[in-house]
Amino acid sequence: MNYLLYGTESFLVEQEIKKIISKYAIDEISITKYDLSIDSLKSILDDSMTVSLFDENKMIVVNNANIFNRGKNDDNIDLLIQYLSNSNPSTILVFVNSNATIDSTKKITKLIKEKGVIKELNTTNPI
Repeated sequence: MNYLLYGTESFLVEQEIKKIISKYAIDEISITKYDLSIDSLKSILDDSMTVSLFDENKMIVVNNANIFNRGKNDDNIDLLIQYLSNSNPSTILVFVNSNATIDSTKKITKLIKEKGVIKELNTTNPI
């Protein structure tokens, strides 16, 4: 399963990640974290294609996933499009974007919406 979590509330994002971990009963040792501002999308996708050594499922959390923002691209975006079209069923891939909005017109955003779950995690301040 593939997820895109976005929003400015880091607490809500962490809570949602905990829900996903609980839903799939993933052990801490089977969770890998990446930062897309440092790590290459290709290496993340290579990891997502391997099976977990410890559990039935593994989880990959990709922070700073700004490829879903307007004007932001990655040279390996076509690899992600291919992966989402035929993703590894034993890998839960979670993209985390800390912006309040994402570009819903981008091909990659539309594909992850079709092949996974997009969840907005912003709060509104009541007056």
